[in-house]
Amino acid sequence: LSAERAVALDPTPEHALERRGSAHFLRWIFLRVGPDSVARELDRAESDLLGALERNPHNARALARLSQVFFERGDFVQAYDAAQRAYHADAYVTRVEEILWRLFEMAFELERDDEAGQWCDELRRRVPESWLQHTCTLQLLGWSTGGEPDPRKAVLAYEQARRTLHSLPNGPDDLELLLAGTYARAGPAHTARRLL
Repeated sequence: LSAERAVALDPTPEHALERRGSAHFLRWIFLRVGPDSVARELDRAESDLLGALERNPHNARALARLSQVFFERGDFVQAYDAAQRAYHADAYVTRVEEILWRLFEMAFELERDDEAGQWCDELRRRVPESWLQHTCTLQLLGWSTGGEPDPRKAVLAYEQARRTLHSLPNGPDDLELLLAGTYARAGPAHTARRLL
């Protein structure tokens, strides 16, 4: 790996550690089943990313990747914190759509529905062509603890997501499930059952 060579030449630069940490993370993602050495890739990723952040606490790429590491570990609080720090360190970080989606997901998982709604709005504002803005709308309508479920709004978000995804070869297949959530909350449940 070029990141390994870069760190071997000079173990101090934050970017070399960030790239090597990302490489370890991607190895872990693609080789989850396997020997113990592969299982240690997530630990190595975290170590390198934390090393990069010791050198520059505002390295948005390292923070974004660290957020993924924490997410995979199921530590949603730290994942949310790292993603927020990445976004505030560089609001124009590459893959802003991914960061905003993670912020939405983490806020939602932590039952911070108001914050989740704000991140959904920010995703809609920053990446208006993204199908994820419609997905987060559907998720909030179907599963949030606040506000009234609105089937008409859910159907509109569902149709917009389907139109946006029409051009993608591998779009998600759970949009009907998200739509069913709103009908289940709004009642009666027969439409939700039909969708499921």
